Amino acid sequence: MRRAAAQALAALAALHLMHRPSRPLVDAQADEGEEDAAAGEWREELGALGHLCADVSVATRKAAAAGLSSLRALLPRAAVLRHLWCAHVLPLAHDGEATVAARCGDLVKEALVDPVASAPPPADSVWSLLAAAHSVEAQKCLQAALWPVALRQPEKPLADPACFVGGPILHGKVLHALREAALLGCRPSDDDKSAEEPDSMENSSSEALTTAQRICVRQGAWVLFEAVLCPTVSSGSSTVQAIALSPQTAPIEPAFVLACWRDLWAQVDALDPAQEGAGSELTALEVDAQRMLRAIAHLAPAVPAPDAAALAAELLALLQALEATPATAAAMLKALVALCSAKAPTQAQALTISASFAAALLDRAQTLLEEYAFGQDESSGAAELVTSVERALHLVGEVALLGFSPDDNGVGCDGRPVLAVSVNAQLTSLVRVLMAHTLPSAKPNGNAHEMSLSSSGGEPDGSEPAASELCGAAVPDSVRAFALVALGKLCLLDQNLAKECVTLLVREIDYMRDPQGYASNTEPLSATNQGSPAVQSNALLVLGDLCVRYTALVERHLPALARCLQSPHALLRRHALLLLSQLLLQDFLKWRGLLLSRFLLACCDEDAEVAQLARFLVTGPLAQKQPALLNHAPVDLLFILNGFEEHPKYQAALLQGSEGQGHAAVDFAGIGKADGAVPSSVRSAVLSFVCASLTDEQRIEATARIAHEVGATA
Repeated sequence: MRRAAAQALAALAALHLMHRPSRPLVDAQADEGEEDAAAGEWREELGALGHLCADVSVATRKAAAAGLSSLRALLPRAAVLRHLWCAHVLPLAHDGEATVAARCGDLVKEALVDPVASAPPPADSVWSLLAAAHSVEAQKCLQAALWPVALRQPEKPLADPACFVGGPILHGKVLHALREAALLGCRPSDDDKSAEEPDSMENSSSEALTTAQRICVRQGAWVLFEAVLCPTVSSGSSTVQAIALSPQTAPIEPAFVLACWRDLWAQVDALDPAQEGAGSELTALEVDAQRMLRAIAHLAPAVPAPDAAALAAELLALLQALEATPATAAAMLKALVALCSAKAPTQAQALTISASFAAALLDRAQTLLEEYAFGQDESSGAAELVTSVERALHLVGEVALLGFSPDDNGVGCDGRPVLAVSVNAQLTSLVRVLMAHTLPSAKPNGNAHEMSLSSSGGEPDGSEPAASELCGAAVPDSVRAFALVALGKLCLLDQNLAKECVTLLVREIDYMRDPQGYASNTEPLSATNQGSPAVQSNALLVLGDLCVRYTALVERHLPALARCLQSPHALLRRHALLLLSQLLLQDFLKWRGLLLSRFLLACCDEDAEVAQLARFLVTGPLAQKQPALLNHAPVDLLFILNGFEEHPKYQAALLQGSEGQGHAAVDFAGIGKADGAVPSSVRSAVLSFVCASLTDEQRIEATARIAHEVGATA
C-alpha cells in the first residue's frame, strides 16, 4: 500500500508540474527561482516522499527513491529537490538490502555519471546537484554508489576501474570529462599545463560561464573527482583494500592534480578579504583545495619523487606560516604524511622524516603561543593574531594525533604506522593556559606543571585560581574553544594528562556549578554566566572522545553530561543528545538515574530541531537497542515530573543503575520550579509523547501499573 502511495504521489506531482496553466516548467530556460517556487507548492508532499525512502518496506524505499529522482529530473534547478535527493536518495547506497543499494547506484548513475560522461558537456544543474553533495556523509554515500562491486565482492581491489558502477569504459569517460570541467575553475598556468591536456571545453565554454557558474562547475567536478579517484568504502567489518598505485596504474596523471592545486591556492593568496563576497568565495576555494589534497594523498605513490619533494616542501612552509584554515591545514598535514610514506626508501626513514617535520611544526606553534600568552603585547587582541593562535592550537592537536593509535597496536586511524610524536610539557601547559578566561599577568617562574595549574586549572583539587593570578587580557572564546580541542587530543596520548584535565573539562560544561562547589540544585546561572556555547560544545565532544578511550575516568561525571540535555544553549543540547546516544548505543555508558527522563524531557524541547532529534533517537536507535526502554516511563514520570522527591518511586528511579554510588546518579537539578515540578504543559506533552510511542500491549500494562501503584495509594 505504501509503495503504491509513493508511486501515485510522485506521478501526481509530476503530472501537476508538467501541466501547470501558468508556465511550462519543463522548459530548459526556466530559471531556478521559478522551479523552486513550483517545488515549494509540493514541499510537504515531497518531504513525505523523502521520508518514505527510509520505510521498513524494501519495495517502498525503492519506489520513493525512484519517484523523488524523477521529480528532480523534471525540475533540475530546484534547490529543494536537490537537497531532498542528497538527503534521502543518496544514503540508500549504504542500505542493508542489496537490491535497494543497487537501485540507488542506478539512480546515481542516471543523475550524475551518465550526464557527466556524455557529450556535449552536462547542464549546470548536474554540477549543482554534485555541489550539493559536499558533506562528508554525502561523499561516503556517493563513493558507495559508484563502487558497488567493491561492496559485494571484497576480494576485488578497490579503485580498479572494473569495480566502477559503469565499468572501465565509463570510468575513463568520467575522468576525461571531469578533467576538462576542473580546468574551468582551477586552470593550471601555461608553464604547468601539459601540451597534451584537452582544452576544447575550456575554449568553447569558459567565456560563456559566469563566475558563479564556474565556481559551481569546479565544486561539482571535484566532489565527483574525489569519489572517483579515492574511494574509501568498507564492507562489513573489513576494509576493502585499494589497488596499488604507480605512475603506470594511476587513473589520472598526478601532475594534473598538482597543477590544479597550485593554481587554486594562488587564487586563495590573491583573494582580497575586504572585497565584497570574498568570505563565501574563500570558503568555496578552501573546500575544493581540501578535496584536491585528499586526491593528492591518494595518488601519492604515483607522484614522481622530485614533484613529491617539491610539494612536501610547499606544504610544510604553508603549515609553518599558518596560512591555511584549520580544515585545510588538516588536509595538508595528511597529504604531507602520505607523500613522505610513499616516497621514503624505507618505512623507518619515512617515520623519521615525518617525525622531524612534526617536531618543526610543534616548535613553530609553541613559539607563537608563548608570544601570545606571555608577550604582554598591547596588540595581543588583534584579529590577525587571534586567528594565528587558533590555527596554531589546531595544528598542535592534529600533529599530536599522528602519534595516536586507537587500538594501541602502533597503527593509526588511516592504517599507517603512528609517528613518535613528542609534545613537551611546556607546550601542553601553554595549551592549558589558553583554556582560562584571562591570560596570566606574567609568566610564572615555576615549572610547566605549576604554570598550567596557576593559569588554567587553579589547584590540583579543581578549585578556582586566585583572582590576582588571572589579571591579564581576556582570552577570546574562540581561542578557548580551540585550546579545549587541542588539549583533548593531547589527552588521548597521555592517560595521566587525561586524569588531570577531566575535571577541568567537566567544569566547562556544567552550567549548574556554583563558585563554591561542584554542582548545586539551585536555579541555573544567569545568562551572563552561562558560558560560551562553542567552548562548552567543544568540551562536551572532548569528553565524549575521552569516554571512549578512558571510560572509567568520564563515566563518573555522567550527571554533568546529562545536565547538558537541558542546557540554556540549543547547540549544546543538540550535541549532548547525539553524544550521549552514541555512547549509550556503544555501551560506553549505561542508563543511570533520571537520564531517560532527561531524554524524554528533551523530546518536548522549546527548540523544534532539538525536540525532533530527541524523538528520533528515543523511538529509533535507542528503542531498537532496548525495546523495553519506555515500559516503566509512564509511571515513573508521574512522580519525577511533579517533583515528588520523597516518594519511593522517585528515589528508586533516581538510584537506578547507580550500583550503590549515589553520587553518580543522574538527577533533575535545575529543571522545573522551586518545588522541583515541571510546568503542567510540559508534563502533558512529555506523557503524551511517551504514551503515543508505546505499543498497545505496553499501554495496557502501563494503565494497570498506574492503577495499582498510583491509584491504590491515593
